[in-house]
Formats: sequence, C-alpha cells, structure tokens
Amino acid sequence: WNASDIYTLGDIVVHNGRYFRALWWTQGNEPRSDVERDEWQDLGNVPAQDSPYFSDVSNEAWYAPAVNALASEIVDGAANGVNFQASRPITRAQFALWLCRALDIAPVEGGDNFSDAGNDAYTPYLAALKQAGIAKGDEAGLFHPSDYITRQALCRLLYDACDGFAEDPPTTFAPYAD
Repeated sequence: WNASDIYTLGDIVVHNGRYFRALWWTQGNEPRSDVERDEWQDLGNVPAQDSPYFSDVSNEAWYAPAVNALASEIVDGAANGVNFQASRPITRAQFALWLCRALDIAPVEGGDNFSDAGNDAYTPYLAALKQAGIAKGDEAGLFHPSDYITRQALCRLLYDACDGFAEDPPTTFAPYAD
C-alpha cells in the first residue's frame, strides 16, 4: 500500500503484514484491521514469505511460478521494487520495456522514436519497438507511454512482435463481443 497511489474496486494490497482489497476508489485511506473502514476489506495475514523476488507474492499463489520465472530478467517490482502488486494495471511503457527484455530486443539510443517518448528509462525501448516495426502508435504517431495498456493493445504488440502467426485462428475461436 502506498498513500499516494489510487486504488480501485478489487485492487489487493499488502499493508502491515495483511492483505486488503479495495471496495471502491480510494487514495490515502490507510487500510487497517483494527478499525472498520468502508473502503477496504481485510483479507487476513500475508503467509510467510518464500518468494525470492517480491514480498507480496507467496509461493502458494497460482501465479507465483510465472512471476518468479519472469522476475529475474523481465519484470520488475512496482513502487519501491519490493512488491509485485499483481492486481495493479501496467503502463504502455512498462509493457514495452518488458516485451523488449522478453524478446532480447536491445534498447536503441537515438534515431526514430515517438514524439511523446520523453526522456525516461523506457525511452530507448520505445525507439527499439518503433524501429523494429512492432509498435506503430496511434493515428497521430503517439505511443502514450504513461497510459495503462489495454488488453487489445497488449495483444497487438505481442502479435506484431511475433510477426503474426503461421496460421490465424478461426474467428469462432475468440467469441468476444467487443
């Protein structure tokens, strides 16, 4: 939990050795087990920590093997780097950095980049994805690095990074209305 972060319905945080779930939008309201608060649900004690990477990932968690496998070289912690914060959304810049790490795409200093790439740690990764033709940006050529990534944008980046698939699945394979 971080006082300056914004939490929305369903976000799970670790605070003072306990798990708490946000019941709706909240910021700065400290989750506490000794006081009844309407914005947090106390989910109980955090089990003894056995993850080598993140203090909020128990080896009993269904996602622990994947997180621990990716933690050493691809993903990094949120906020202070000690917590994984599994229920928090990720930005487009974070995903770009992780995608480059996963595919061994070297960051590129200089050259063609998105006009909104800024001058941050992720900037050379955005340039690498753009120059490789993996990330194309929106109609205006912007990447929007600080926006949270949508599932559709994530899927598009993965698809383009893999240069499509040998055979596209039939449309009945993905019966999503949206």
